[in-house]
Amino acid sequence: MNAVADKVVPLARYEAGQPTPYHLSPPHSQSADAEISTAGTKLRDWARHLADNSSFISAILSSRTSNAIGPGLTYEPLVRDRKGNLLPVINDAIRRIHDDWSRSVDTTGELNRAELERLVWRTWDVDGEAFVRRLLRRADKRRESLPYQLQILESDWIPFYLTGEIDRAMLIHGVEKDQWGRPVRYWVGPWMQDAAWTQGRLVKPDKLTKIAADDVWHLKRTQRPNQTRGVTLFHSVIFRIADVAEFTQAHRLAARASADMYLAI
Repeated sequence: MNAVADKVVPLARYEAGQPTPYHLSPPHSQSADAEISTAGTKLRDWARHLADNSSFISAILSSRTSNAIGPGLTYEPLVRDRKGNLLPVINDAIRRIHDDWSRSVDTTGELNRAELERLVWRTWDVDGEAFVRRLLRRADKRRESLPYQLQILESDWIPFYLTGEIDRAMLIHGVEKDQWGRPVRYWVGPWMQDAAWTQGRLVKPDKLTKIAADDVWHLKRTQRPNQTRGVTLFHSVIFRIADVAEFTQAHRLAARASADMYLAI
């Protein structure tokens, strides 16, 4: 018998396709929305906790915001005539109106444009998404002021538990979509309610405000196609950062215990 013919020839394959005792099979994959549904709001809660209490996360967020936004994004009007020449009079007028509007851009009257941009970027990093609503209203009673304002919507205000067919509308995590998966309306909770709303109290759908998707910017961090809601920038390192924080805390406690023992002796 031919020894070459009896030789077992391995077939080409993906190495990870065959589990071993040292590398078990990964969990069964689901759609992006299904995986987020499993995590719920825990990723966002963890990210906010670390942003508030971890010096590493706080430094990362501050660095990213400063490098990306800095003192505020710069906008330069470039209106031209039919020959392609800049029109300085019109451009200067646009610049003056924009600078005046930038002094107070949000509905609360507390944020200028640069502050709003930094807050939206930080929220995008921590929560994984940021909602900004566009409104045609004046910041004050001056007739010359630009009737255009922005409202930052907390991601908590778009209820995560709203999924399924409600009032003949198909919703996924508080976002109403059409048959092609395009956002149609955002179902937003009452932002002027008491603190119980932010603590996860369920609100009936008829108490929600339905805002057209054309009036909302939804900036989100997505990992997969057709993903409705965003995930935090730190989703893959949450437990590792928490472990580092606990390790650091343990070292501090050990140092304090050693100092107490030294004083006692």
